[in-house]
Amino acid sequence: MALSLRTTSAGCLVAPRLTSKQVRAFRGELGLTQQQFAEEFDIPLGTLRRWEQGQSNPSPARATLLRLLQRVPKRLLAKAIETQP
Repeated sequence: MALSLRTTSAGCLVAPRLTSKQVRAFRGELGLTQQQFAEEFDIPLGTLRRWEQGQSNPSPARATLLRLLQRVPKRLLAKAIETQP
């Protein structure tokens, strides 16, 4: 997935919004439950559920972080999640 950043009026680079389908797909690629994903990425569970149901969207900062994480090879990301204390 290409990472196409845009510049805000304040001059900050941000990734485009993530759709509910994209958030669900990323979590699915990692093989994580909503609870696990929320815990691993420090997202309140209710927030993640709202994202996945299309009731709200990740903030620009969170969307940028998630888009960057999507670029990390899944095996490395899964290993990092497994080895956390």
